[in-house]
Amino acid sequence: MATAHNPEATPAADTAAKAPLVSSVDPMQWKLEVERVAPKLRLVLAADMRDWRQHLEAAHSRSDMLTASWPDTKAQLNKLAGEVTASLEKVDGRDRQLNSQFEALLVQYQSARQQMTAAQEEYDRRTELISECNSDLHRVAAALEDVKQQLDSKGSNLSDASPLVRLKAAMNNLRSELRHMEVCIGVVAHNLMSLNLRDKQSALQDAASKQQRGLRDMGIVAAAGRGGL
Repeated sequence: MATAHNPEATPAADTAAKAPLVSSVDPMQWKLEVERVAPKLRLVLAADMRDWRQHLEAAHSRSDMLTASWPDTKAQLNKLAGEVTASLEKVDGRDRQLNSQFEALLVQYQSARQQMTAAQEEYDRRTELISECNSDLHRVAAALEDVKQQLDSKGSNLSDASPLVRLKAAMNNLRSELRHMEVCIGVVAHNLMSLNLRDKQSALQDAASKQQRGLRDMGIVAAAGRGGL
């Protein structure tokens, strides 16, 4: 639908459109409002870490840095490798020297250990023998007590007491011999235990003294080796 054209209103409208615009806002208030709103309107574009160009540039930069620092780093690594190799060779030489020096002490220690093991086995064997003798002694004592009870029960029926008297005397003698045997067994057991303890202490003291001398010599050699290094 066409709009009606008013020829009289056109000049006035053109004049109003061409007239300068006059703002009714206070300039100071406008400036304050701009300062308040401007930070909120500022757009900050964050770098995209997924951009392959940035990755490529960073890779080239790091490659250049590595290429530049490689000669000095290689020289330092070669120097360090030479020092480590020399130190390892010195340690290996000291190790072989210590092994050769203390080989005799090691042989002596092994010999003393074998002697102590043999003495322990002998002690165990004799202890077992003493235990068997004690078992036989208790068994004989029990049998003797049974015989005594039987004789006591039958003695009242005998008219002649002389055989019983002789039998009792024999039993008393047998009992005294059994007590003497117990004492002898106890003395033998005590002697065996003392001998075994003395052998163990002697072997341990010898081994400890040899080990202390070996450790002292090792400390001296190690100190000399550190001084040499």
